[in-house]
Amino acid sequence: MTPFIRLLLVALLFPLLSQAQTATNIRVRLDPTIRKMIIEYDLQNIQPADSLYIEVETSSGQMFTPRTITGAVGKGLRSGTNQAAYWDVIKDNARINEAVQARVRFVRPAPARAVQPAPTPAVQPTESPKSEVRTAPAKPVVTPQPGTVAKTKKSPIPLIGYLTTGALGLYGISLYSSIGKDSDAYNSKPFVTSTTEKAEYDKKLSDLKSRKGTLTAVVGVAVAAGVATTIYTLTRKKKSSRVTLISPPSPQATNLGVAYSF
Repeated sequence: MTPFIRLLLVALLFPLLSQAQTATNIRVRLDPTIRKMIIEYDLQNIQPADSLYIEVETSSGQMFTPRTITGAVGKGLRSGTNQAAYWDVIKDNARINEAVQARVRFVRPAPARAVQPAPTPAVQPTESPKSEVRTAPAKPVVTPQPGTVAKTKKSPIPLIGYLTTGALGLYGISLYSSIGKDSDAYNSKPFVTSTTEKAEYDKKLSDLKSRKGTLTAVVGVAVAAGVATTIYTLTRKKKSSRVTLISPPSPQATNLGVAYSF
């Protein structure tokens, strides 16, 4: 089954609707004849200067802003029902094999006014992180004394591994929570009022994508650390402790050495 056919089945079986203030009854479907995703909607209270664009989000949280799209997008639109936009998914190389929902966004310019240029933030020089090379401490050599027990210290690697796994897990939970809150805040506003505000929302969208990639990497490292620590713990051979009894030499006694391993 080709990716396009799987995408067609997903869109037909799991249609999701998205509501906005000036766009209602949003539908998503695929047309196998023209091999494009069709987003249909009804527009109300459209102003001549409004600019319309579309975002598509998958059920797993991936977001796409279609580039190769035609139809009822951009400026110069009128209010009416059954408006449609045609997204060439294949040309944009968007790999989607799951349920999707579309959002119709608007850029509505504010009344003309003097705009003061925003000050350019000063760029603080950053220092590249210094790599720190640590050498494992040499294991102390324990010399058995007469009548004493010499034991080998346990390896700290399992403890370090489990602490690392736990820390990564807590960081992943915190990152997942913050991504959820920011996604809700991003989707709470149906339209923006200026190109500057649109640029800010585009920056927020890029930041959400970046943090989702970081979350995936953190989860992967945490799982790998946990698995590696468990394997090391199970396969590490335990060193035996030895008890040595030594009688001191004397002119009237022979030297005697008794060693017991357990």
